[in-house]
Amino acid sequence: MQQRCTFGIVLVALSAFGAMLLVKQTGGTEHFLDMVVDEGMAAYTVVIALAFPLLLPAPLLEIFAGATFPLPWAALVNYVGSTFGCCIAFLLGRFLFHQTVRSKITSDPQLIRIDKALAQPGLQLQVAFLLRLSPMVPDTWLNYVL
Repeated sequence: MQQRCTFGIVLVALSAFGAMLLVKQTGGTEHFLDMVVDEGMAAYTVVIALAFPLLLPAPLLEIFAGATFPLPWAALVNYVGSTFGCCIAFLLGRFLFHQTVRSKITSDPQLIRIDKALAQPGLQLQVAFLLRLSPMVPDTWLNYVL
């Protein structure tokens, strides 16, 4: 179990390091943002997808996409990037960081109540839906918890 957690931490650290190198290689943050606009929506979709597992502020990136691209394309970029990012974060939380997430859940009374509600067979979908609508737990963190 310790090996999986270590592997996950190394994977996240390498991703963050790669993102830092990418920004540095392109000549700074401003030039990186110009490059994203020039390169197009596929690159920005990847940036949004990586923001979710790295617990970066994805809503800010999504707002920037809305300001940068035409509305239908911005909606598509946000939808695809968020979906892939949430799936990546969910899979990391389910398989690599499962024990770490479990230990965090058992130390917080609110998360214990949420976990008990999710354990009830008939309420799983409703609780998950209501949690997505609630500001109690940030959306990016829910990917790891659920």
